[in-house]
Amino acid sequence: MGSLPCRLQGLLFEEKNILTQIYNTLNGKNWVKQRKWNSDAPICIWYGVGCDDDNENSRITSLQLGNTNLETIAPTKEASKLIFSLPELKYFDLKGDN
Repeated sequence: MGSLPCRLQGLLFEEKNILTQIYNTLNGKNWVKQRKWNSDAPICIWYGVGCDDDNENSRITSLQLGNTNLETIAPTKEASKLIFSLPELKYFDLKGDN
């Protein structure tokens, strides 16, 4: 596989950074479902993360984090700003969480 263009590498790094901040802001260490979150695994296989394709160059298009025991430890406005800063996000689900 060839290397990715610098712009795409930067975008993928930025999305992973945003997800890591979301994890920390929403107290991810206490989530009931947190498979692969905050790990070196490709972000598209992290629990609840949906991407536009199943390859390592995919962009995040959905977050389905319902029933995970989300808990905001930072102001809600900060969490919302992080979530909606994902440039290709089209679907977000928190069903079953307070």
